[in-house]
Amino acid sequence: MRVNTAASLIWLVGLVGLVGVGVVVLAPGVTMAATPQLLAMAATPQVPKVLAGVSAPEDMEPLPGGRALLLSEFRLPGSSRMSRLAVLDTRTGVVTPATLRSATHNAQRWGTPDCVAPDPAPSWGGLSLTRAAGGAWRLLVVNQGSRTSIEAFAVAIRGTDLTLTWQGCAMLPANQHPNDVAGLADGGFVVSIIGDERHFNAPDGLTRLLSGEVTGYLLAYTQAGGFRRLPGTEAATPNGVVVTRGGRQLAFASWTGRAVIAYDLRREQVTGRVALPISPDNLSLTTRGTVLATGGPSVAYVPACLGSGGVGEKCESPFSVMEIGLRANAAGALPSTPRIDAPAGVINGATIAVEMGRALYVGAFTGEHVVKYAR
Repeated sequence: MRVNTAASLIWLVGLVGLVGVGVVVLAPGVTMAATPQLLAMAATPQVPKVLAGVSAPEDMEPLPGGRALLLSEFRLPGSSRMSRLAVLDTRTGVVTPATLRSATHNAQRWGTPDCVAPDPAPSWGGLSLTRAAGGAWRLLVVNQGSRTSIEAFAVAIRGTDLTLTWQGCAMLPANQHPNDVAGLADGGFVVSIIGDERHFNAPDGLTRLLSGEVTGYLLAYTQAGGFRRLPGTEAATPNGVVVTRGGRQLAFASWTGRAVIAYDLRREQVTGRVALPISPDNLSLTTRGTVLATGGPSVAYVPACLGSGGVGEKCESPFSVMEIGLRANAAGALPSTPRIDAPAGVINGATIAVEMGRALYVGAFTGEHVVKYAR
């Protein structure tokens, strides 16, 4: 089935991490109460499907303390359920929406000067939680709502209670479609650009986006210098991106290129890559300094899955989680090893795997559960 309507492109954008969460940003000083819900997690991969408490956890980030995950929930078109930024307590299984606040009028703004107020109709995507040099935590989120931007939130965490206060945004250059973001300690970030107007405002845009051709690249942003393209990062549908804890190296996924690429931020050059048996979506870092990449064996099922509203057998696909080292051999190849190979039906549309302690949590762009693999 050929899918080339504007609505289908919006769905695809959500699938690969461009949109995923719609959250109301409130007036100054006003907060949204957090209502806990129970997520009955699967203790083993043999019993993964528990439909409670969470909706399409497309992206996830570990929160400080080693107890909770921040979830970015994707709302499929036509769904009556509001998307959220939510916190999963991995010990109790309780899922609580984050408390959201807008900035006060006299707060110092982060980002570009043309961003002076919260987006009244945001649509969130990729997440990046970064600790600044002074120790404060900041959350960056891709926004494809009424504007195309990277939004910043100050983070306050008490146990598993999360409060996010809007700090500003960086407006993306025209005709750039962002996918994921990785924050830097100096307040800047790197954002993956999956494609441009040829892929989103053309009758054959979806076909071209899924074809495996080079569609995008990475942009780097600093407060002083604004946006600029990182040389040598051109790839087929750049997707997830992470920056190592030392801040010098990054890794990004080429979704339809079926590869993960390592890049040196100081020398501004590719340092290695690995061809994978999957189409890698989002990435996450481990405490070992390696990267986890999650995805299905191909993107062939995507148009039919979207055409079915993101549910049903047309969305069923096996998935794998690959662990990738970022130190290449003499030939420029990165080492990789499979962590999980799951058959179709375990979780549909798997997009992200996050390691916490002795467990691995897998989320997806559809469904109502998180799969927990205990070691």
